[in-house]
Amino acid sequence: MIPFKYGKVVLGNDFCGREVLVEQIREFIISGQNVLVNGDRRMGKTSLVLEAARREKFRVLYADFMLVRSTTDIISRILRGIFGLEKTKAWYHRAFEMLTHMRPTVSPDPVTGLPTMTFDFNPRQEAPDSLSEILKLVEKISHERTVVVLDEFQGILNLKNHMDIFSAMRGEIQHHGNIPYVFSGSNRQHIDSIFTEEGSPFFKSAIPVTIGPIPFDEFNAFLTRRFAQGRRKISVDIMRKVFDIAKDVPGDVQQFCLSIWEVTDEGAVIGEDTLKEALDLIFAREKESYIGKYLSLSKNQVKCLRALAKLGGKNVYSKDFILEAGISQSSIQSAMKVLVDMNILFESVNELKFMNPFFRAWLIQQ
Repeated sequence: MIPFKYGKVVLGNDFCGREVLVEQIREFIISGQNVLVNGDRRMGKTSLVLEAARREKFRVLYADFMLVRSTTDIISRILRGIFGLEKTKAWYHRAFEMLTHMRPTVSPDPVTGLPTMTFDFNPRQEAPDSLSEILKLVEKISHERTVVVLDEFQGILNLKNHMDIFSAMRGEIQHHGNIPYVFSGSNRQHIDSIFTEEGSPFFKSAIPVTIGPIPFDEFNAFLTRRFAQGRRKISVDIMRKVFDIAKDVPGDVQQFCLSIWEVTDEGAVIGEDTLKEALDLIFAREKESYIGKYLSLSKNQVKCLRALAKLGGKNVYSKDFILEAGISQSSIQSAMKVLVDMNILFESVNELKFMNPFFRAWLIQQ
């Protein structure tokens, strides 16, 4: 069995470390405290929260607001979270009874074949007032061992009426007593603004918890044991190279380790040649995406990406960076803004980083 997982929530034996953070989140959940979990992409924020809830045996009402399109979409996602609270026929029956006025229907997804739930709304349910009604329902069906997790919460900022939505949500949530709400997001600048700007309805409404990379010693021990389960050996020095290429991002480290696993057999001693072979496998799988991105870029954007891949993103307006890119500071500024808007780069603590570190590695190899 392949021991590495990425791109999905990991719990129990697949969850690595972060014991101090798990304990913090667990204590906040028990006390009914609202929490903001922020951090860069693929750091394991969702896994952290759900693992803390699992250990305390809390039910989780989970809603993901990534690419949310409207107030109706927000309501639908919360309602799916309500149905997902329990996996019993009795609960589904009760939930259907509570939501008959929204006419829920279950149908197979045309791509996956898995059951999906949709709701038939009337026009008035675009209004934030309807969102307040749904949150009242959340309070009604929750009990003392339920936690509400609103993931990618900053996605609401993309809606024109986001301030009205935030006001409606905050107006209800503040009256929900002992129900803990956990908000999380992968765009730290945006998610922080919701909770730190004085004009925001959610200003200082949740305790912030920041999640960064898993400490090397802790994560290395976990991953090395996983390789050993398949009779593969990897040294600390080689593992450090894995972390360096994946930029210490847990999800990307796991992806790299999975690729290494796939290109080796039992008894293998993993070396630098193995890393190259594993990277080539990742490149082969993602090549079309890389080429598509590359061809969509202007010459200045390509020059900026190449300079960033070589020098890093901490001093993109320095003399060395300008010399490496071969274009003016104003051109660099314009190009970087577009690259962030295209989700090729993202800003993290005064540094520009590649959204996908393997795209960076591919650029360096070209």
